[in-house]
Amino acid sequence: MVSQLFIGRDCKAYPPGREPFEVKVGIYQPVPQADHSWRCDLYLGDILKDERCGLGVDEWSALQAGMQMVWLELAFRKSVGWHFEFWDGQSDDVDELLPQWGQCLPSGFE
Repeated sequence: MVSQLFIGRDCKAYPPGREPFEVKVGIYQPVPQADHSWRCDLYLGDILKDERCGLGVDEWSALQAGMQMVWLELAFRKSVGWHFEFWDGQSDDVDELLPQWGQCLPSGFE
């Protein structure tokens, strides 16, 4: 895994029943895989310790998949009681992480 985030956003996370904390959520640079696919590892800090990644046929699609995975992880947590703030508390809408068309799962993944 690359050691520096390729893209990221500062976030304040408010987990239910725990103290809020600051975290940068993001995606590491896409890297080629042996099977000629591409992979972007995600970083969600203390929000999620398990490994997550976006996979794609090229750097572009892997990066898009990674961004969608970050949105999915945060949207799921919000649905179970988490709260998130972005831009120094100016927004708490995880949907602002992706344009509306980016929030739709590809056909066959619903």
